[in-house]
Amino acid sequence: VIAAGSMNRISEFSIVGLANVAWSFARLLLPHWPLLNAIAAGALPTIDEWTQQNMANTAWSCAKLQFVHEPLLSAISAQAILRISEFISQGLANTFWAFAKVAFASEPLIEAIAAAAISRIADFAPQNLTNTSWACAVLCVFHEPLLNSIAKGFVAKLAAAAPQDLANTAWAFAKL
Repeated sequence: VIAAGSMNRISEFSIVGLANVAWSFARLLLPHWPLLNAIAAGALPTIDEWTQQNMANTAWSCAKLQFVHEPLLSAISAQAILRISEFISQGLANTFWAFAKVAFASEPLIEAIAAAAISRIADFAPQNLTNTSWACAVLCVFHEPLLNSIAKGFVAKLAAAAPQDLANTAWAFAKL
């Protein structure tokens, strides 16, 4: 019911509204393909106005639902590259994780995320470090400066790391 109602009024949604609907359906693991396509169509004309959080959340939503909409992912990638300095550490990690999850490897995006992450690695929570290393492993990205930064950042935050973070980071480094 909500999906049908949303689709009928998608042109009335704000940027935040589009991102929130995508996030909500992903959080509930409810893939409604017509709605997701409508969200993508609504997002594309305004993607240059989206915040880093809107982009990261929408990429995350696509990943959770395995919704590989190439025009949307390409647009998010292009905007993220242009505005990478606006991304917080969680946004960088989540965006990288999302693109890895749907196997959408954009070399320019990877380089932009790596450069931004290296300069702000001290701001990364253990889960963000884990998600970034996981993305590297899944996409087979052996970016030595980034991996060295992740390792140093993880050592500094070892006491705060959850066992799952430890296991996933160890897996990622072993895979690379």
